[in-house]
Amino acid sequence: STALAAYGQVQSMALPVLLFPCAILGAFAGWLIPEVTEAHVRGEHGNIRGMTHTVFRWTLLYAIGASGLMIAFSRELGMALYDSHEAAVYIRLLAPLVPVMYMDSATDAILKGLGEQVYSMKVNIIDAAASLALVWLLTPMLGIMGYIIAIYATEILNAAMSIVRLLNRTDLRPDVISLVIKPLVCIVGATSITRLFYALCPVALTPITQTAQLVFLFLMALFLYAFLLHVFGALRKQDTRWIVSFFIKT
Repeated sequence: STALAAYGQVQSMALPVLLFPCAILGAFAGWLIPEVTEAHVRGEHGNIRGMTHTVFRWTLLYAIGASGLMIAFSRELGMALYDSHEAAVYIRLLAPLVPVMYMDSATDAILKGLGEQVYSMKVNIIDAAASLALVWLLTPMLGIMGYIIAIYATEILNAAMSIVRLLNRTDLRPDVISLVIKPLVCIVGATSITRLFYALCPVALTPITQTAQLVFLFLMALFLYAFLLHVFGALRKQDTRWIVSFFIKT
């Protein structure tokens, strides 16, 4: 009964929170497939490379921001949504995996646009087999932590295989500092400032409900995150123009 309770907290409480922001990214990925397919049919390899780089940038900006918020405010999320400290612990444990999961989703969409559906199917089969083997091996020894390790291992394996394939197809050499390091610094700074404000001025948020406090903290951290991204040059004007024009066209 304890094992099933822990599994339920991970599968039915923590993972839905982690995957909820991916709904927006999933819609974006669905719109992206015909765009990539059209460029692929026309042989516009430079356009595909630029589009892939922009998608990587926006996906990582979005995913790293979401991951940072979940890590920083996992306790508030767990209590506001489920009134459960255990759920908060599992949200914090799995939140660092969010960028990997979201990048895998965006990468699969581009690969499908390039006609790589069979390769994606093979990766998913390998993912499923590895997941089964790891759960069978690790769960008896480590309990729920074995299941969490299996999630980490298979998600990283799946994303790595897909990203490497896409980089080889597009000849893209991403700038890791701009795509990963700068957003990480920005979200750490934004959430740290927000938590410091929350610690120094608790009286300002006391009159409102727990959910309202969480929304306020999220909005404050997001505003600071966007500001720091502009300061560090991680959010470029041309990328913003591309995403706006893409949605208008769609």
